Amino acid sequence: GFVKGMKDVGKFVKESKPLIDGKTGADKLTADATELSKVYTEMVGFWKTRKADDAVKWSEESAGFAKATAEAAKAGDWDKAKASVGSMQKNCKNCHDAHREKEGNAYKIK
Repeated sequence: GFVKGMKDVGKFVKESKPLIDGKTGADKLTADATELSKVYTEMVGFWKTRKADDAVKWSEESAGFAKATAEAAKAGDWDKAKASVGSMQKNCKNCHDAHREKEGNAYKIK
């Protein structure tokens, strides 16, 4: 579901930083980023049903950034991997600013 996907994204971002900074774990980063690209592709459908065109665009782009991260990690291009994750994180922030609000200790979709 959507919430699990969001948690997977958060986990990926947290786990990818030390791998990229240390230039290690290319196999893990490649596998995790490939999975993340699938998560973002699933989110496209979620946002289409809500008619949130901006979130659809950010999800599509982020699926591409995740795929680019996987390809860069596989090739050992750590600068490109870092840039791709950074671009994905910008989309995360844009989408959260537009579609997420805090309610108590949890979040809900606006």
